[in-house]
Amino acid sequence: MLGPLRKDSWWSQKQDFYIFLLKFNGSQVGDPQDIIYALLSIYSNARTDNLYVDYTKTIQQVIHNTTLFLFNLSDSPYYTIMQFLCNFTSLNTAYLSRVVILCNANNIANFLKRRGGEVKITKEVVKAIVGNTQNGKEVMTLLLKQ
Repeated sequence: MLGPLRKDSWWSQKQDFYIFLLKFNGSQVGDPQDIIYALLSIYSNARTDNLYVDYTKTIQQVIHNTTLFLFNLSDSPYYTIMQFLCNFTSLNTAYLSRVVILCNANNIANFLKRRGGEVKITKEVVKAIVGNTQNGKEVMTLLLKQ
């Protein structure tokens, strides 16, 4: 988006491949992989050794690689691109549950800044915070402020 409207839209915010998928996951495509590959071509920061345009990969491999890139999770409960795109925000909670065990409040704050509107604080997340003996109190305080 060019011009003065860009600064007032979500385009002016720090771009994240997750946000691209969230905004455009309802787009019409011929090949299911195209929704991920088309956005990948726009968002060059997402190219990794595992996430790149490759039509020889199966749908499950594309979902696996996208899940690994976005959430650092090696497993995904989804078998089609449509299932993945309709439900991939739930993976934020799974990711947060893992991250709160290992990270400090600054790392969690950065994650919530990027994806906070899509994260649910569940019992599993609270249990994971309790397991963070080094930074749990700080992380819990941050989440309560959110």
